[in-house]
Amino acid sequence: NDIGLQIFVMGIIVATSVVVQQSLQPWRLASTNILDAVMSVIMLMLLFLGALVSDVTASMDSIRILGSLLAGVFVLIVLVGITVGMYLRFQPTPYYHMFIC
Repeated sequence: NDIGLQIFVMGIIVATSVVVQQSLQPWRLASTNILDAVMSVIMLMLLFLGALVSDVTASMDSIRILGSLLAGVFVLIVLVGITVGMYLRFQPTPYYHMFIC
C-alpha cells in the first residue's frame, strides 16, 4: 500500500513505453512519432503532478532502495556505453573513408 512506490512504478511503465515507441517508430511520419512521444511525456508529467497535489506518504526504505537501484542502473548504462564506444572505436574495419586513385 505504498502510494509513492505505485506512482514510481507507473512512471517507469510510461517512460518504458515512450522508449519502445520511439525505437519502433510505429507511425509513417516522423512528426506523428514525435507527437506520440510528447503526449506520453505529458501523461507522465500529469501523473507526477497528481502525486504532488495528493497526500502521499512514502516510506523512506522504499525511497532508499529505489534511489540506490536507479543509481546502479545509471552507472551500468554509462559503463556499457563507454565499453561499446571503445570497442567500436578500436575495432578494425575493412573499409576506407576515402579512396585515392
